[in-house]
Amino acid sequence: MRADQFNQGEAWPPPPEDGITDQRGSLRPGAAAVAVSLALIVAGAFALPLLAAVNPLWHTGVFKPASSPPKSFAGGAAATLLEDGKVLITGGVDVMSMQNEASAELYDPTTGRFQSVGSMSMARSGHTATRLEDGEVLIAGGMADNGPVASAELFDPTMGRFIPTGSMAEARDGASATLLQGGKVLVSGGDDKGSAELYDPKTRSFGPTGSLVDGCAARNSTLLDDGRVLITGCGYYSGPSAEAEIYDPKAGIFSRTGSMTTARNAESATLLGDGRVLLAGGEGIDSDLASAELFDPKTGSFSPTGSMALVKSFHSATLLKSGQVLVAGGAAMGQEVTATAELYDPRSGTFHEILGPFDMGNQASWTWQTGPWELFDPPMCYGVVGQTQTLLDDGRVLIVGGDINTGNSAQLYVP
Repeated sequence: MRADQFNQGEAWPPPPEDGITDQRGSLRPGAAAVAVSLALIVAGAFALPLLAAVNPLWHTGVFKPASSPPKSFAGGAAATLLEDGKVLITGGVDVMSMQNEASAELYDPTTGRFQSVGSMSMARSGHTATRLEDGEVLIAGGMADNGPVASAELFDPTMGRFIPTGSMAEARDGASATLLQGGKVLVSGGDDKGSAELYDPKTRSFGPTGSLVDGCAARNSTLLDDGRVLITGCGYYSGPSAEAEIYDPKAGIFSRTGSMTTARNAESATLLGDGRVLLAGGEGIDSDLASAELFDPKTGSFSPTGSMALVKSFHSATLLKSGQVLVAGGAAMGQEVTATAELYDPRSGTFHEILGPFDMGNQASWTWQTGPWELFDPPMCYGVVGQTQTLLDDGRVLIVGGDINTGNSAQLYVP
């Protein structure tokens, strides 16, 4: 059920006083809904459809395995949506050999299959991959077998091959890259570097620009509607940080903006339809976080919003065509890889768990305290961390890699 299917005057979901809160802090159905749910358990296989009729929040999309798996890509790969609707997957780490990959593949949404499309000039992971205005894809930096690299290359989708381009001034692993209004690409941070560079497609070369104020890794960079760039997650290598910066492409400088409400890194940052930015989860000072907050470009400040049901870091987040945000996978407490997913609704400022298939076998561990929602399996096909997540033109979401057991995994979220 999408948020735009509710009347503007209706609360979605019911306000807290009409429900109960479990130990994880997520809003659950009220007493009446719980009673109905318990009665429906007896119905076995009929429970899920009936629950969906009683409370539409029980059905919020499904995950399905892709028709064919990619070659490898356990993590550290990059995914880029091309102009023709296909998705380019580049590099990453092979889970079996634990070596960086130079291979690349194209995912075709019409056939549901991956196809090899040559190799990059070198094996790399943790690189950036940015689609330029002419349709080419800029691949920059990353981790090679001998350490971080400064090299860059272009993928030409018309020829289906990689071609050389100018290198960066500094080697960068885990940097962020943003296509600016006007066509240049801002590449910032990486490792513990506080520098940034601009790639000019016209000259096919990198040039200098201002440096980050805090000299941080700059894990997340988000293009705002006014053309500026929000930089967050500066504690990626040195620890969680609440500091945030704004890059002004007209002046070519970084400057501080308001601080986040919570120090965090390895969080997700997603531009919403109204121009605000959602920052969710991540690693906190003492533990992983379930909290989330919003950045308002008009005021330059952060404010709290509803929390996720579960703590997670190194997850992925995507703005859906409905205006909601899909938050999927990630690690819990730095160890457990999760197969959970949630939807954030900007209208109500709340997250809602996506439930998997109804499983009567879970009755053995069910208690009155955990509630009937624990009778459902995790929604994702398998747990993932460090995966790529790409919105397809038809509204589905492609999730590639991140499976630490097999590596060559892909699944689709269907709203």
